[in-house]
Amino acid sequence: MVLRLGPVLLFTTLLDGCVGPRFQLADLPSEPMALVSRTREESERRAEILARAEEEPAPWRPGGALVRLEDVGDLLGLGRSAEEKRADFLGKMAFLDARTGEVERLAFAPRGARPLDWSRDRHLLLYLAPLSGDRQHVFEYDRRSEVVRPIARGSHIYRGASYGPDGRIALARFDPREGDAARSRIFVTQPGGVSPRPVTPGPVDTWPVWSPDGNVLIYSSIDEAGRAVIRAIDPLKGGESRLVARGVEPAFSPKGDWVVYSTKRRGRWMIWRARPDGSGKHPIGSSARGERDPTVSPDGRFIVYVAEENGYQRLMVRPLDGSGDRPLLRSGDGLLPVW
Repeated sequence: MVLRLGPVLLFTTLLDGCVGPRFQLADLPSEPMALVSRTREESERRAEILARAEEEPAPWRPGGALVRLEDVGDLLGLGRSAEEKRADFLGKMAFLDARTGEVERLAFAPRGARPLDWSRDRHLLLYLAPLSGDRQHVFEYDRRSEVVRPIARGSHIYRGASYGPDGRIALARFDPREGDAARSRIFVTQPGGVSPRPVTPGPVDTWPVWSPDGNVLIYSSIDEAGRAVIRAIDPLKGGESRLVARGVEPAFSPKGDWVVYSTKRRGRWMIWRARPDGSGKHPIGSSARGERDPTVSPDGRFIVYVAEENGYQRLMVRPLDGSGDRPLLRSGDGLLPVW
C-alpha cells in the first residue's frame, strides 16, 4: 500500500511546494462543475494496471494490434471481476464544488457516461452515455426536476453535443449502417432539438462546441495529412469551414473571445488559447506533465484541465494568464470536466 500511494503523495507535494499559485480555491466560482471521477481506490488500481501493462511484453498484441484499456485488467488477472476492472477505467459522472472539493456522484448516469455542455442558465446538462456495445446516445438532465430525457435516438453513434441558441443543439454523429461510406458529421437541430440537418461534410468531424453568442460552431476534425485540427463554421448558414488551430478538445471562454484547447508540442500535450478566427495563438502556462481536456470557468478567469502523469489523471485549476496551478481533488482522478 505504501508503494502504491507514493506517486499520489509525491504528486501532491510537488504541486503544493513548487508551483506557488497566487489564488485560493475560495476565489473560484460557485457554479458546479460536471466531470467524470474515480475514487482513490479506482485511480490507484487503474495506475497499477497501466504500470503492469507497460512492463509486460504484451504477447496479447498480435501483429501490433492494440488492446482496449478496459480489457487490460482482465488480461493481467488482478483477482477482480471484469466489471469491477472496467469500472476503474470508466469512472462515474459527478458534480464538483471546486471551492470545497466536494464530489457528488450522479446515480442516474451509468458508468462510462461523460458530460458535454451546460445550458446557458445552467439548469440543463447534456451528457453522453453508453447503451449497448459501442453505441452512445445523447441525454439531457434537468437539475430542477431531476428528470432525464433522451435527445438523440436511433441507430446512430454520437460523438458529442452542444447547446445553441433558441433551443437548437449541435450533434456529432455517424451511421454504422453506411459501412465503409460512414462519415462522422456535425448536425444542427431546429429549436426543440428536432429535425437535425448536416452542416459539415465529415469524414471525421466530432465534439462540437457552440459559441456563447450562437454565431460560431467549433469542432474537432482532421486535415489532409491526418492531423488533429479544430475548425469553425457558421452553424446556421453553413458554408466553408475555416481552420482555427491544430489540436483537440476545444472549449469557449464565457464571452466567446477565446478558444482554449489542447495541442501537442515537442511530444507533450499543452493547453493553448486562440481567437475564434485562429489569431492570437499562445500557450497558457507551462508544465512538465501532459495537459488535456481544458474547460473555462463561468467567470472566465480560470481554466480547469487534466494533468496526466504516472497513470493518474489529476484535475487542476490555473488562471487564464497561466500563473500557477492548484489541484482540485486531493483524492482520486478527475477527467472530462465541463464548467
